[in-house]
Amino acid sequence: MHIKQIQTEIQNWETDRFPHAPSYLALIKVGEELGELDGHYIGRFEQHVGKEPIDHQAGMEDSVADVFISLCVFCIREHIDLDAVTERVGNEVKKRTFVITERGQDHFRQRDTGAGWGPNGNIPV
Repeated sequence: MHIKQIQTEIQNWETDRFPHAPSYLALIKVGEELGELDGHYIGRFEQHVGKEPIDHQAGMEDSVADVFISLCVFCIREHIDLDAVTERVGNEVKKRTFVITERGQDHFRQRDTGAGWGPNGNIPV
């Protein structure tokens, strides 16, 4: 399924349920869901004695989907074609030529490879 199709389906759902909601509410929701994603990611590395185990992988997956859906709603309300901008920006990202080579004490170091997309089709960040 393409982003445009997903965004259309979300628009139909969103318009029916929240026809007058302002854009900033969707943006706040994106932040909330990112916070939940952060919590599940960090939670994978923490152990809490005496607490019920939490499936952090499932929580991360749910949070990623919630971030995407909330971002789609924001884009709908702001008349942003998420499919088109993702393609445009993705094409710009492909031209980037740096990779992360090692982790420094406080940051990642980058070096220019002149390669664009990674060898496995992964986006270098």
